Amino acid sequence: MSVIGYLHNGQLVDVGLQNPLPTRVERQAPEPRVDTLLVSVIGVQTTARDLLNSTNAEAPTLDSCQQYTRLIWMARKDGTADVSYTVLGRATDPSGMPLGDGWHTIATGTLTGAANTWHRVEITQGHWDQYRIQVSQSAGSQLLVSKVVGVR
Repeated sequence: MSVIGYLHNGQLVDVGLQNPLPTRVERQAPEPRVDTLLVSVIGVQTTARDLLNSTNAEAPTLDSCQQYTRLIWMARKDGTADVSYTVLGRATDPSGMPLGDGWHTIATGTLTGAANTWHRVEITQGHWDQYRIQVSQSAGSQLLVSKVVGVR
């Protein structure tokens, strides 16, 4: 006799390999929806530029991102120099114009490691309309391959 049982057709059934405990799925958890937002290759230099290679500080790297709860940026640097990054966000009006001057700093950090190493930055502060991801390094230059996905 098992210590655990359940009622089936009015009879007590012992739980075992032949009679596993019945379960019922109330509802399936929705699969997270992921969209590729950007794939780029840029040369990182001493002048800050975004992942689209723009040095215009007011230009967004990503637009119309309010539906995403978080962004995931995957990057591979081909050199040994550290790459500094800053992630910025801002809200826009329905026509796409920023609601105010400047950007809100969401995250800053450094991609470190040997040449040809992969890095992953998760941007958990979601629902901004526009994002700017800018990178720079203290000296020299190297290629940075990037992919940014949005998670709904």
